[in-house]
Amino acid sequence: MILGEAAPALARQFGSGLYYSCSLAETTRASWAWVADTHINADAGADYRGWRPAARLERIVREIAAAEPNGVLVNGDISWSVGSTADYLRFQSIVRPVLESVPFVIGVGNHDRRDNMLAVLGNRKGPGPDWMAAVVHQPPFRFVQLDSQIDPQHVGGEIGDQQLEWLDQALQAESTPRTILFVHHPGESTSAGCRDFDLLAGIAERHRCIEAIVTAHDHAFALERVSRVHRIALPAAGFPFDPQIDCGWIEAQHSRDGLSLAFHGQGGTKSYRLAWR
Repeated sequence: MILGEAAPALARQFGSGLYYSCSLAETTRASWAWVADTHINADAGADYRGWRPAARLERIVREIAAAEPNGVLVNGDISWSVGSTADYLRFQSIVRPVLESVPFVIGVGNHDRRDNMLAVLGNRKGPGPDWMAAVVHQPPFRFVQLDSQIDPQHVGGEIGDQQLEWLDQALQAESTPRTILFVHHPGESTSAGCRDFDLLAGIAERHRCIEAIVTAHDHAFALERVSRVHRIALPAAGFPFDPQIDCGWIEAQHSRDGLSLAFHGQGGTKSYRLAWR
């Protein structure tokens, strides 16, 4: 879903799914904040092995506000565990300082509930759709957030034939913008991955506008290149599974020739450069 008065979004149905879209002004350099696995609990003091996700997100929001990005994207697992309404209310209160000033894209993770997410964050009552996607157009770039949740009790993920059909049609309709796909579950995971990730990778190979696939779920930052497509795994914002792994967020600078990433973590900032084809 896409939130924020800075870029009003239009919501449309496709089969049993719902997708949002918005358009931003053309730019030669786009700056976005990428966040994942916030795991916010209604109780601000809740912790996981000493890590307090609410306090971590408060710090990250201050850092993002100081960076003044064009937008923020959260790649799933907003909620602590099962997508309670109270979790989303707490999340909303923490991110409000940036939610009011830039477009805010929120993806669905395995610990989220679409109906509660939509009711609290999107002011949309009633049963949730089977999947929920989003497209942000910022020429010459495009960002597509996909939904890989099966249900909040299922650790692994699946995008599904219908959502993949929607994606394929959207890419065929506009094939030129440099495109980055976001989906919560990776193909392979330390817990359970996305069981149809190979189909998504196949779409990425067919549509040469796709430059990268960005995932989350494993709470660990990683970069690799498979064929011509970059694969980027986001760090967790809330807590790591492995205490030796850093948490944080990614400041992504998109330019015509590549992508510059700055990992803002507990141990400082590390920079990386990825070239487009």
